Amino acid sequence: MRISRRNSLTAISMLALFTAACGAEGIVEEQDGTAADEAAAPTDEPADEPGEEPVEEIGTEPAEPEEVTAYVVAYHWGWAVFDEDGTELEVLEVPVGSEVELVAVNDHASHAIEQLPTPVAETITSIDWHDRAHHDMEQGHIPDLEEAEGVPLGEALSIAHDGHDHVGPAQDHALLVAGLGIEAFLDAHGDQPARMVFTVDEEGSYEFRCTEECGPGHDHQRREKLLVTG
Repeated sequence: MRISRRNSLTAISMLALFTAACGAEGIVEEQDGTAADEAAAPTDEPADEPGEEPVEEIGTEPAEPEEVTAYVVAYHWGWAVFDEDGTELEVLEVPVGSEVELVAVNDHASHAIEQLPTPVAETITSIDWHDRAHHDMEQGHIPDLEEAEGVPLGEALSIAHDGHDHVGPAQDHALLVAGLGIEAFLDAHGDQPARMVFTVDEEGSYEFRCTEECGPGHDHQRREKLLVTG
C-alpha cells in the first residue's frame, strides 16, 4: 500500500497526539497516586482511643491544722518573731484551724527572756535593739521621727527608755493581735513571758500592734506578722 505525503503527515500527527495523551494520563495517575499516598500516610498526632477519659489534674490539698508555738519580742518600735530554734521569721505562717501559742516578752525584760528556750534567749540577747530601731527607720518600717513627730530618733529612744534608771510606763508594751482580739501586757521588768493561746479560724494576714503608750514612735509599732493560709 502506498502512503501519500499528506496521509503520512496525518498519521505522524495522530501518533504524536496519542503519545502526549498517554503521557498526560500517566502524570495524572502519578499525581493522584501521590495525593492518595499522602492522605494515607500516618500523622504524628495519636488517634483518640475509644472510650478514653481525660486525665484530671489533682489539686494540692489544704494543709492540716497544726499546734504552733512562736516567740515574740516587743521593742521600740516593732515586733520580732522567732521559732523554737531561735530563727527569726519575717512572718509566722500557719494553716487555718491551727492552735497558736505566742510567748511574748519585752526586749528589756531580761528575767522573762531567761525563761525562753535557750536558742531563742541567746538570739534575743545577741540583738542590739537600738540598731534595729535605726534599721527600721532606714528601711521605712517606721517614719523619720524627727519629721513625723519632731523628735530625733536618739532622743525618742531615750524618752521611751526613761533614762534606763527605773521602770517607767514608756518602757512597757502591750501586744494586740488585731482582728482576733488577743492581747497581753508586756512588762519591761517582768519575770515571766506572757503566753497567749488561740485558734485561727479564718484565712488572712493579721497585724501585731502595741496598745501601751510607749513614747514617740508608739503609733508606728505595728507589723503584719501572722499569716493564716487555707
